[in-house]
Amino acid sequence: MTGRGSLGDSFRVHPLLSPSVLAAQTRALEEKAKLAQVQQDALKIACNKEKDTEKADKARIEAENKQCNMDKLSLFGEHQLVSNELQRVRDLCAKVDKEQLSARVEQIWRESLIYRNLDSIPFYYSSEMEKMARHCREVPRIVIEKVDSLARELKSGIDQVARENTELQRQKEAGAKALAACKEEKEKVAKETQERLQKLQEDCVKQGRLAMEEKAALQREKEALIKELEQKKEELILVKGQLDINKATLDTCIKTKAQGMPTIPRPPGPVVNPTRVDLAGLEEFKKRMLELYQKANVPPGNPARWEEPHIPTLGLQCLS
Repeated sequence: MTGRGSLGDSFRVHPLLSPSVLAAQTRALEEKAKLAQVQQDALKIACNKEKDTEKADKARIEAENKQCNMDKLSLFGEHQLVSNELQRVRDLCAKVDKEQLSARVEQIWRESLIYRNLDSIPFYYSSEMEKMARHCREVPRIVIEKVDSLARELKSGIDQVARENTELQRQKEAGAKALAACKEEKEKVAKETQERLQKLQEDCVKQGRLAMEEKAALQREKEALIKELEQKKEELILVKGQLDINKATLDTCIKTKAQGMPTIPRPPGPVVNPTRVDLAGLEEFKKRMLELYQKANVPPGNPARWEEPHIPTLGLQCLS
């Protein structure tokens, strides 16, 4: 029993080479691969959200630009309308010279038939005729005053239209400045959006490439561990076969020793030494058994490194 215990201890497998440990490492690698896939999916979702945000910003900027263009067209139409009205008023309103108008009216009056007839009336007419003549002579002054009043009103209207035109011109300039600022802001935002989108695409491509490289590395490591696990299994099978052969050899040794010690009473006479077992022949038998087992268990094309197991001397001391 002591020999068998020592033989089992001498063929104990190292824990790092255990199939359970290799399987645990394989599962850990699979978990890492799944985690990398989850991170890649989360990165794709974030990229899609960023793209949607950029598209919304772009649509908003386009809407603002469209509104700016509409405001520009509206202001331009109002300016054209006011300019046309002002030009029409200027064309209708002739330049009024008070003195020239007064002289012209008086000249027309003097050249008229009524003025000549009044001057040719005899003096023996009544005073009523003199009043009428005096009033007629006042007609040019009255006409000049009326024309002067109309000219002042016309000038006031022209000044008002000019002020309105100035205000509209100021509004037009303010609208043009606002449009220029809006256009500049649009170009700036569009440029920033393009840069952010390009950077986001580059980051997505980079992260995706890194994730694929990590996934490929994990896959290669997994395959290497699986291959190593298969090799360890084959080595374990060989070690198990060696253990079975050593156990069989030990059993043979024990049986041989038991057969060499008969219980028949020894006849009287000199003591005879028991027959000794040929140790060289036993070693040769053991080597032939190991070679046969190796040829039977090693697959063709994949020769494994064979190491002769250590057999404790305790099991063979029983033969001496």
